[in-house]
Amino acid sequence: MALKLNHQTEAQFMERFKARYESADKMEQARLSAWLSTAIKVGDVKTADISTTFGLDVVNATAFISKIEEVATALAIVKDRRSGNSISHCKRGIT
Repeated sequence: MALKLNHQTEAQFMERFKARYESADKMEQARLSAWLSTAIKVGDVKTADISTTFGLDVVNATAFISKIEEVATALAIVKDRRSGNSISHCKRGIT
């Protein structure tokens, strides 16, 4: 993991992230999923970190990461549509 943390270890951070994720409502989980997806893509969080933190084997950790990425993508689409940047709205003539 390559997170730059000053006041906690990476393991402590991931445990706090897990607790927040598990207690969050759907919208907060989507925002946390987006953050985690980005952290995975840039290499700050690895599959092994997810596996250890969430108590998953590699197969289930990979499936969890896929779910995280799907939720992050869905959130990005919703944000894009709310901001009016969606090309699909223009093509359908919806204002």
